[in-house]
Amino acid sequence: MKSNGTDALSRFKALEDRIARVLEALAESRSERKALAGELTEARNEKQALEREVDEARAEIRRLRLEMERMGEDRLKVRNRVQRLISSIGDVTPKKEEKIV
Repeated sequence: MKSNGTDALSRFKALEDRIARVLEALAESRSERKALAGELTEARNEKQALEREVDEARAEIRRLRLEMERMGEDRLKVRNRVQRLISSIGDVTPKKEEKIV
């Protein structure tokens, strides 16, 4: 009977050891899960920040394109004015063939 009790005690000890290992594994798993959740939150925040930067860059590109269009229009206006001025100067300047009396 004593060997039966020792056997039961031995099996109980083995069960206790397995339970302890399971609890350790569970604790490690929870710790890893918590760490991964933190990394996931950090990655999501970084993703949102990058999305904001992309949106800002797109807005800047749109603004710069509009500015370039306006500058092109202004350039054309200045060019036309210069051409008119040159034409006006040509109208009042005597040509080589004309003699000033």
